[in-house]
Amino acid sequence: MRLIFCPLLALGLTFTAHAQDGPTASLKELRAGDAMALADRLLPADARGDVVSGIVRREYHLPGQAFDAIYTGSVRPGAGQTCVRTEYRVVLHNETVDPNAERADPTALLPVTKTSRHEEIALANPNSAVGCATSTGFVHADRQYPERQVYALRTLAEMVAVARAGGINDEQVDCRTQGDLCDGVAQLSKLELNSLSAVRVTSGRKQCDPSEGRVRTCYAEPIGAGNPFEIEATLSAGPVQIWKVSWTAEDGKPLALSLRKSMIPLL
Repeated sequence: MRLIFCPLLALGLTFTAHAQDGPTASLKELRAGDAMALADRLLPADARGDVVSGIVRREYHLPGQAFDAIYTGSVRPGAGQTCVRTEYRVVLHNETVDPNAERADPTALLPVTKTSRHEEIALANPNSAVGCATSTGFVHADRQYPERQVYALRTLAEMVAVARAGGINDEQVDCRTQGDLCDGVAQLSKLELNSLSAVRVTSGRKQCDPSEGRVRTCYAEPIGAGNPFEIEATLSAGPVQIWKVSWTAEDGKPLALSLRKSMIPLL
């Protein structure tokens, strides 16, 4: 039986599909990689004045030639001593262009097939006199559980600080790297929050619809008021490795962490 897991999370994404007569960029322009030079052409009018940086990235999972132009907006103060910014993503795709880089026509035009935007959040730097200007470690904002996500960010920052001060016991951290046991407190103390890439909050439970042939669709159950919930934070550990820190937030229970280092899964 094949399972399709569909979490009931509002990801904060806004999508816009474009018609054939919409914006385009040539393959030569996209290969040049200057996202900011293409910003006024590719982005919606209300986003152009916000973006401060951008990158162009080749996508290999689509037929023909496909690129993402990813733009980062300016940072602004958020609620609860957080910082917020918007990420804009533009997909350009022409499936009729030869996928081979040497044979592809550099003048071929790739139309914009989709744009999306979402909010990203990070903790404000309390030691900085310039507020959010120096904040790092932005992750996709969780619109369904924003308060719990901020709690997760703060708890992780506090745990790393306490580990560095020697205030966490070895038995509180179950640590493994590539399957082998490791020193959890030492590894936790070395984590850098500026390498955060994701913080997910879920109930840890799922419900499934009745099977339809070999397919069964499952959903994450919502988190009830006062109920415990699961947190998983992902941090970069180098070019091809990640740390995953997970724990259960539950009133009255001592904090116990699972710390796992693994290779980045290939899509």
